[in-house]
Parts: sequence; structure tokens; C-alpha cells
Amino acid sequence: MELKRRTVTTNEEFKILADPYRMSILNVFFQNKIPMTTKQVADELGEVPAKVHYHIKKLLKIELLILDHIEVINGINAKYYKMTADSIDFDVSDDISPEARDFAVDQIAQVFLSTVDVFKEDILKRSETVKEQGIMIQENDGFIELLSGYMDLDDMMEIISFIRDFSERHKEKAEGKIYYSGVFGCIRKEEV
Repeated sequence: MELKRRTVTTNEEFKILADPYRMSILNVFFQNKIPMTTKQVADELGEVPAKVHYHIKKLLKIELLILDHIEVINGINAKYYKMTADSIDFDVSDDISPEARDFAVDQIAQVFLSTVDVFKEDILKRSETVKEQGIMIQENDGFIELLSGYMDLDDMMEIISFIRDFSERHKEKAEGKIYYSGVFGCIRKEEV
């Protein structure tokens, strides 16, 4: 399956994406892979629809989300939105000023960190659940590991493809399966 990629290049796009809450909204769309209403997204996030709607409007402005269709439900127009891409890439062009470049790099870092913040929230929610229920942490609660190694771009793309394919094959709820959250990322530690 060919992935639709979206490259973020402008300061406005970087700034809008740097908000962790908007990354949470995009994550709901990435996870569900179906058109959704503001209310459906709000329900998944445990938020009020008005707050989600404000941020969806920002994501519509930079065309990461688009209106898919409208359904009339009990006399109300329900707007269904969907992602415009399966993957978001970042590109800082060489022809911008050093100040604009620095801003873009800072915003890219914020996008990465906001994704980690979403995972952090999942960890904290699990921790609270364990404490509230008075249960012991179990082997299957999860793990985290910091890895490093030498690879080229093809190696990194191979890992990314494997993780995306693996995740796609495990989207459906099945008996005996537990729903997990995870984050994977690579960041260059040295120059070539």
C-alpha cells in the first residue's frame, strides 16, 4: 500500500503543528483511519467538542485535515473530517533567512516533542489506573527502551515501514489482545 505523504514547509504549518493538543487530535485520526466528527474526536480525547473544533479549524487551515462529507443526523449537519496524508514529513528549505530557519527547526523539535507528550500522557494515565485499582504492574503493561545505532536512510526507512505495517496489521480489536500505545522515533546524533 502506497502511503500518502504530506510535507510541512511553512512557518505557519510548523507553528500549528507544534501544539501538543493538535498532535493528540491528529493521533486520533491516525489511529482510527476513518472520517470522524468533532464530537467523535472529542469523545476519544475526553474533551468538549468546542475545544476540539477550535483546533480542527487550525488543522483545516493548513490542509492536514479536510472535510470528507456531511451527514444530517437528527436534523443537524454532522461534518466528517479526514487526514489528507498517512505520513507527515518536514522540510526546511535553504532559501529562507537564518532566523526563519531557526524558527522552523524549533517548531520541528516541538512537533517531535508533542508526539512524545502524547505517549507520556498514555503512560501517566496507565500509572493512575494501576494506582486507582490497587493492582500490581504486570509484565505486559509495557516497556521502554532507548536504542541507538548506525544506519543510513534506507535502514531508517526500513524500520519505519516495518513499524507502520506491523501497526496496520494490529488495528482491529481481537479476543486475547490488549490495546497498547507506543512511540518510535529516530534522531540524528552526529553529522556525516
